[in-house]
Amino acid sequence: MNIEIETYRPGLDDAEVLDLRARVWGADHPHTTMAFLSWLFQKNPAGPGSGILLRRHGALIGFAGLSPRSAIKDGRTFKVAHGLDFMVDPAATKGLSGAYAIKVADAWAKLASADRYAFGVNFPNANSYRLLTSARLGWRRVLAPRLLVRPLPGLRLTEGLPTRIPPGLAAIGGDIAARALGLYAALARGGEKPARLVTDFDWLRGGGSDKTRGIAFLREPATLNWRYREHPAYRYRIFAHDGDTGSASGLVTSPRTLFGVESSLIVDLVGEEQPDACLALVSSAVADAKTQGASIVGALACAGGLLDRVLKRLGFIPVPERFNPKPFYMVAHPLAASTDAAFAGAEWRFAWGDTDVV
Repeated sequence: MNIEIETYRPGLDDAEVLDLRARVWGADHPHTTMAFLSWLFQKNPAGPGSGILLRRHGALIGFAGLSPRSAIKDGRTFKVAHGLDFMVDPAATKGLSGAYAIKVADAWAKLASADRYAFGVNFPNANSYRLLTSARLGWRRVLAPRLLVRPLPGLRLTEGLPTRIPPGLAAIGGDIAARALGLYAALARGGEKPARLVTDFDWLRGGGSDKTRGIAFLREPATLNWRYREHPAYRYRIFAHDGDTGSASGLVTSPRTLFGVESSLIVDLVGEEQPDACLALVSSAVADAKTQGASIVGALACAGGLLDRVLKRLGFIPVPERFNPKPFYMVAHPLAASTDAAFAGAEWRFAWGDTDVV
C-alpha cells in the first residue's frame, strides 16, 4: 500500500497538516490556522509538541498531534502526552479509514513511549472513543464529566428541544426556570466577597499546585497565561479571589454557543480549592455572564467534586445525557512508566480547559 509513518515536525509540516485538517473538519474551523498550530505545538511552556504523520504514496492522509503536559500527584510530577487532533481523511482512504486510524494511534503510542511520557491522555469524540478504547489500542476511560447549566432570564432555546414541546412554551418555561433558579441561588449564597476580573494569572502564587488534592494537570501562571491569554482563537474572562488566609483562587470563562444561544462556559477552576472562594467565583461569573448577554452558563464537572457541589448550590442543573449536545470523556493509556495515577478517575481534578476544544 506504500504507507509511510513519519514524526510530525512543528512549523515544517504545518502547511500539509492544515490542508488535511481542512479536508477533514473544514477550512473555516477555528483550529485550522497557522496561528493555532504554532501556539499549540511551538509555544507551550511544557515544551515543543510532536505527533504522527501518515502518508500514502507521499500524500498526507492521517495525523495525530502530541502536546506535552505535566501532571502532579502527591508532590510528584508526571510527564504526560496529550493526544489531540487524531484525524484520517475518509475521502482518501476509500472505506479503510478505521484501519488507517489504528495505524496512526498505534504509532502515536510508540512515539510517546519512546519519548518517556508516563502516560497519555485524550478527550475523544464519539468515533475516536470507540476506536481508542478497543482491545487493539488499549486506552481506558477515566472520566465522564457531566454538563451542568444555569439558565438566565430571557432564555429562548432554539436547539435541543424535545419535538413535543412548542418553542413558545419552552421560552416561557425557560424564563420561569431561570428566575426560580436565580432566587434559589441567591438564598444559597453566603456573605463571601465577590471575585474580581483580572487580565492574567501572575497573581496566582504558584498555582496552588503544592496543595492540589488527587491528581491534576499543572496549573502554574506561565501555563495558564499561555493557555488562556495567548490562545489565538478564543476569548476568555479571568476571575480572581483572594482569601482571608492568603489563599488565591481563580475561575476562567469563555463566551460560546450552547443549545443554539449565546452562553458563557466555565472552563477552569484554578489555585487553592476553597469552597467559599469557589462560591464567590462562580457567583461572579454568573453575574458577569448576564451583563455580557448570555442566556446560559454551562460547566463540565465530575460528580461529587468541589465545582460540582458549588454549581448545584448556585442553581445549576445537570443536563440529561440524551439532551447533552456533545458528551466528553477522558481516556488514558500507560506508556513508559507503570502508574495507577492515570486511571484514578475519582482523584482527577478535571477542568473543561484541560481539553483543546474550549
